[in-house]
Amino acid sequence: MLRVAFFLFTFSFFCKFNVISGDCLTDKDCVFHDWMSWQDCSGQCGNQMQIRQREFCCPEHVQNKNRVNCLGACSIALSESSKFDESRPCRVCDEGHLVAASNTCVCNHGYRGPCCGDVVRCSDNPCKHGTCKDTTSSFVCTCDPGYEGVDCDTRKACSGGISCQHGGSCRDTGSPGFQCHCTRKYNGEFCENALTCHDAPCLNGGICTDVGSSFQCKCPYTHTGDVCEAALSCSDTPCQNLGTCSGPLGNFRCNCPPTYKGDICDTVITCASQPCQHGTCTDSPTGFKCACESSYTGVQCDTDIDQANELLLPEWFPYLEYTLLSMVSLVGVMAMGCFFLKCCQAFGVIGKKDDDDEDHENQYEDYKRYKRDSIVPLDHRKPPSFKIHTGLEF
Repeated sequence: MLRVAFFLFTFSFFCKFNVISGDCLTDKDCVFHDWMSWQDCSGQCGNQMQIRQREFCCPEHVQNKNRVNCLGACSIALSESSKFDESRPCRVCDEGHLVAASNTCVCNHGYRGPCCGDVVRCSDNPCKHGTCKDTTSSFVCTCDPGYEGVDCDTRKACSGGISCQHGGSCRDTGSPGFQCHCTRKYNGEFCENALTCHDAPCLNGGICTDVGSSFQCKCPYTHTGDVCEAALSCSDTPCQNLGTCSGPLGNFRCNCPPTYKGDICDTVITCASQPCQHGTCTDSPTGFKCACESSYTGVQCDTDIDQANELLLPEWFPYLEYTLLSMVSLVGVMAMGCFFLKCCQAFGVIGKKDDDDEDHENQYEDYKRYKRDSIVPLDHRKPPSFKIHTGLEF
């Protein structure tokens, strides 16, 4: 340091330019020597610089020793003067530490600014999730529920005393911390807010009605739940009063008995709707009852008895029809056979007696002779013609 101070005071009067060492030997004249260490960072924040220099021996005979004269005496171009010294930007972090790669400061808590020289105040809004109060040295934060840390920037875990309201459950989600899973009628960070119809909570076409500080959903017949979130199916037996159910999940249909109506057969049909077409109506707890006129019948007296009887056929009618058709077919076949037989006889195809006919006639003659004889010899056997075939035997 003494040598540097000595140079700053006398560099215009001695034989060395940028004098660093004591003596400048002749054989070292006009030579650029090694760089010195960087000097301390100085200057205003944002414009701070560091400088370093190198030794150069100017010839002794040069009278006014400056860069121009020394370089000229050494036959060195003036553009080489940059080799005497160089500078670089730097930064001093007053209350923090330097990140050399980016030449930026990371400030300690309670400080800010490019060089961490400014004290943080509540006017800088330092508390992320809380309220701020200035102190003599800096500030202090009072964190909102669910947050912690100097700046209230850390979300708590469920184990940190988190309580979800109105039946909500707390679950840790890692980052950013806890999360309350609310019931269908509340929302908010801690399930503290009651939903209203303004929030359109009813799903699947449900109709919302405000009830006090809450709401109520009137669901379509295919869904149920606080906000109509659950789809019904036939396995839930939604059809009332003996109605029959069919169709897929969330889109079923009810087939109602005659005295009920509605999507789920929940409405009794009364005499006000005039259901009895040909009769008088009487209301009952299970629906209307019709007293029909003498010529009508049915739940709604809509069936004409005379017309129904005309069209009503006995159960055995199909069998009779089949039998008649079979007989007609058989008669037709027989008639056709006879027709062809007559034709064959007419043309002489059939006309001669065959052997079977002659045997039959012989047997018959034997039978007649047997009947004529009153006494039958003991050793005489009955002729075989005793067995006379009738026309029904085949």
